Amino acid sequence: MINPQWLTTFKTLIETGHFTQTADILHMTQPGVSQHIKKLEQACGYQLITRYNKQFEITEQGLLVYQYAQQQTQQYQTLLHSLQIDSPYDGICRLACSGSFALSLYPQLLRLQQQHPKLHFHLEAAPNHKILDDIENNTIDMGIVTQEPVNNQLQATMIGQEPLCLVLPLRYKNSDINIDLLTTCGLINHPDALMPIS
Repeated sequence: MINPQWLTTFKTLIETGHFTQTADILHMTQPGVSQHIKKLEQACGYQLITRYNKQFEITEQGLLVYQYAQQQTQQYQTLLHSLQIDSPYDGICRLACSGSFALSLYPQLLRLQQQHPKLHFHLEAAPNHKILDDIENNTIDMGIVTQEPVNNQLQATMIGQEPLCLVLPLRYKNSDINIDLLTTCGLINHPDALMPIS
């Protein structure tokens, strides 16, 4: 394992092109910078820079080590960024629900988006089975459905209850509502209506 301090010193040296500037940036002495470079070369087993007068040139092996040091710095920054706590008002939220619910939900989402400019919503109107499939396939973050999912890999929370209204022609006003009557009337074809009627 290469000492990360040596890598930082080497990377800074290559970027500044001067031992003195490197020492100033890293709050080191110039001999300390030279010592780090020497130890890094010994650890790698190759000469990383060619010195002449008060200047130097990077070798092919030195270029590879420099690129490695850049990658290490980038990975470190990525790690720090990923450790930051997610803001609840920053990013994209993808959700789906029934068309009728989407009509009432959409204005509320727009208001939230206006209050928090870094928050963006993607709202899709879809039947229950597609919503559940999309959650399983990770194409949406959450869905609002009218039946509790049978898949135990999904987490469901009840958020409310709403009465279901059945609208029939007036001539059925005093009739007994049963499956035969509904079959006679016909049914508006909707994917959610394909579930068995009990």
